[in-house]
Amino acid sequence: MRPTVRLAAMLCIVALPVSAQDWRPVADVYGTLSGRTVEYPSATQAFRSNGSTRYEAGEPSVGRWTESAGRYCSVWPPVESWSCFDVMVSGDGSRIRFVDDRGNATEGAFRQ
Repeated sequence: MRPTVRLAAMLCIVALPVSAQDWRPVADVYGTLSGRTVEYPSATQAFRSNGSTRYEAGEPSVGRWTESAGRYCSVWPPVESWSCFDVMVSGDGSRIRFVDDRGNATEGAFRQ
């Protein structure tokens, strides 16, 4: 196989998982999260419509969440500063991704 063809084939293989997930930005963060639960690999998080959120990974933690400027923002006592994230959803709507300002992503699946 010629080197350029081999490189093109490798790039296609590497690109498959990214394009298969088909992530898109969430326009309505509140509507997407309110009343839903997200399951992460070793934790769950419930987003209540009253702005409270409960994260459980062994010891439960309760915080607050809101939508601000099209982003998901949360605060977790005892820290008093809010952290905000871009939100993306998979093409089939079953998965969610939170991306911080440095580009670090956390992914989970909506509980059915």
